[in-house]
Amino acid sequence: MTDNIVIRYWIAYGGFKALYSSAYLWLSIALTILLFPIWLYTKWWTDILSIIPGLLGFSLGGFAMWVAIGDDKFKSLIAGVESPEETSSFMEINATFTHFILVQIIAIIYATFCKAYLPSHSQLDFIYSYIGDALYVIGGGFYFIGYFFYIYALITALATVFALFRVSSWYDSMKTEELKEKARKNNRGVH
Repeated sequence: MTDNIVIRYWIAYGGFKALYSSAYLWLSIALTILLFPIWLYTKWWTDILSIIPGLLGFSLGGFAMWVAIGDDKFKSLIAGVESPEETSSFMEINATFTHFILVQIIAIIYATFCKAYLPSHSQLDFIYSYIGDALYVIGGGFYFIGYFFYIYALITALATVFALFRVSSWYDSMKTEELKEKARKNNRGVH
């Protein structure tokens, strides 16, 4: 195992294979394309800078709760691997949360740079007189990327919710089996 935390996250997440095979990524791309009337014009970053910071705070709180909740027996069942090439379910959930939070941070940073450095329409008209239509294509590319990170941050919230629900169902199954075993023992003791 590597000491580099970013590489450990990326391996636990599943790397490029997991990223490119993710329905959430492709859904985000499709939604970004469909929402072009919003991002094709300036000032779209105000939505990102007003929505994502609150989502980020909620996400960090949720991540802290995830790490803190659960009994030791359950955590020992989902943590740990037999070989270094494997990733435990515990680390997969942590990587999902980490990915969700990283995408939000990227969206905020990108929107902040766009707000600071992308020109307004009046400035675009001036620059357009020198560069021509290429300016709008280049600007549209920057806008697409920024809005994509925003949509991807929202959609990865869904992925994180389902990952947590999956873990919750595992925990519920474990507790159900414990209750059944306890009932069987009690029934044997009655006879």
